[in-house]
Parts: sequence; C-alpha cells; structure tokens
Amino acid sequence: MNKTQPVHIAIADRNMLIREALAALISGWDDCKVVIKATDADDLRKQLSKTHDPVICIIGVGIDGMDTFLRELKYQVKFTEIKVLALGQYHSDYLQTRLIKCGASGYLLNNCQPKELKKALLTIAKKGVYFPNVSKEAYTDIVTNKTPFENLTTRQIELLQYVADGLSYGEIGKKMGIAIRSAESKKDVIANKLNIRSKEGLIVFSLKAGLVEL
Repeated sequence: MNKTQPVHIAIADRNMLIREALAALISGWDDCKVVIKATDADDLRKQLSKTHDPVICIIGVGIDGMDTFLRELKYQVKFTEIKVLALGQYHSDYLQTRLIKCGASGYLLNNCQPKELKKALLTIAKKGVYFPNVSKEAYTDIVTNKTPFENLTTRQIELLQYVADGLSYGEIGKKMGIAIRSAESKKDVIANKLNIRSKEGLIVFSLKAGLVEL
C-alpha cells in the first residue's frame, strides 16, 4: 500500500452501532480512511467490486457469508489486494487456525484498545499479517499443515453453523433448500470428517472455531 496515502478501511458488521462506532473512531486517524460500511459479506462484496484500491476489511466474526468471502480472497477469485482483520469475542486456537486457513490477515478481540486496532491495521498494511497471539512458528505450521477445516465445504460449514445455532433439521432443510433427512445425513458426514460423534460435540467445536458466538 502507498505510504503517502491513508490506508483504506472497510467495516462489515451486522450491528449498526458497532459499524458506526468503529467508523467514527477510525475517521479520527490521519493514516486511515473508512471507505466502506457493510452489513454482511454479500454487501461488502458488492461495495468492494466498485473499487480497485487496496482495502483492509474489518469483519465481525460470525457475520453471514464470512467463510465464503475469505476463501474468495484467499484464492483470488474476485478480488486482489484485499486484506481482512477479524474481530471476535474471545481467544481461541481453533478460531485463529480457521481464520488463517481461510485467508484472514489478522485477528483481535473486539474489546481491544483503539491503539491496538490502529497498530493491527497499519501492520497488516505494511507486513500483511497481524496475529499477536500466534508465534511465527505456529503460523507457519498452520499454513503448511492440513486442518479439519480444509475438509469442510462451504455448504457444510453453513449447515454446521445452523446446527450450532440450535436449529432443527426441518429448519435447516428450509434454509438450505434440502430435505430433512438430507440435512441429517449431511450432519453425519460432517461429524465423520471432524471425528466428532455427537451433536453437542459439533456445537462445542463450532463455538471454539468461531463459527457462531454466544
């Protein structure tokens, strides 16, 4: 990113108060400029398609469509020079591993100090990544070794999120456009891939991985 220009920032969070508060905070920094405010990944994707400038996206963990969006960035399907800083409620090795594997550039708790948020944004702009709780060795290990997340498709992650949200198989079927029995069998496939034998275990895994938040 050009050092003479402010770092362009996009904010995506389903909570309007959080979006506006972050935008107001960041707008007070001379070296950063908020150029996009979005409600979810689809909204963010549409707005990003209208710009060709490098952008760092601040995304709340758990927003709709986050995993698909991150994978598009990772494999350069639609965007170039786009980085993602995820904000979440708690530290979790599962979550940070998932974010790194999906292509995120950084992770912070959403109750971090403003100076740490600014440091993260400028570090990502300059160096590309900011995971303060992940050592260089651990980061390299995550990037180079296969994890359970890579065995799951986007649709499987979507179904897992619905299971963790407490939806019935009937409700999951309606949301995904599949039969109840199909939803149940797909859940079993996911459980086998993750080597988790109970629905409760899948919910715990989803919480640790940041697929849903309490």
